[in-house]
Amino acid sequence: VRECTRQYGNGKYVYRYGYAFLLMLNTGIRLGEALYLKWEDVDFETNTIYIHGNVSEHKSRESGETKYIIEEQHTPKTKKSVRYVSLNKNAAEALRKLKEIINDDKRVIATEEHTIVSPHNMHRIFSSILRKCNITGVNDIIHSLRHTFATTVTLAQGVPLETVSKMLGHKHITTT
Repeated sequence: VRECTRQYGNGKYVYRYGYAFLLMLNTGIRLGEALYLKWEDVDFETNTIYIHGNVSEHKSRESGETKYIIEEQHTPKTKKSVRYVSLNKNAAEALRKLKEIINDDKRVIATEEHTIVSPHNMHRIFSSILRKCNITGVNDIIHSLRHTFATTVTLAQGVPLETVSKMLGHKHITTT
C-alpha cells in the first residue's frame, strides 16, 4: 500500500494509478471494470459504484505490424457482473485521491490525454510496484487483488459466501 501511494518531495505521486490498485483491492472489481468506470457511476452519498462495462485489449496484426487494440465494451464479463458495489472507507478514499490525481471529468482512471488506460500498461506498472516491494513470482497479480478482497476483506470478516459471490459478479457461487 505504501509503495502505491508514494510521493516525490514536490507532492506528485510516483505512480499515477497507484490508488486504482487500492480501489480494486478494496472492492474486488476486475481491471477492465475499473478502467471502464466513469464518475457518473460513482455515488459518494450511498458509497456505491455501478459496474456495467468493461475495457479489454487484444493484439491485431495488420500489414505484418502488431498493434494493441483497446476496446470499451458496454457490457461487463457476464450478466451477473452488472452490479452495484459498496465502497468501504479505503475504496472511497482511493476514489477521492484518483479524482485529484487523474483530474478527468469523465473517467475515474484515464491517461494524461484523457483516454482509456491500457490494461497491459496497468499490469506493467503494478509489476514494477511489486518488484520494488520484493514480491516476485506471481502471475496475473492484478487479478489476485480480487482474490485478496474475497478472502481477507469479506470472507475472513464473516461475510456469507453467497454475498461475496454477488459482490464479485460471479455467475455461479461455485466460481467464488
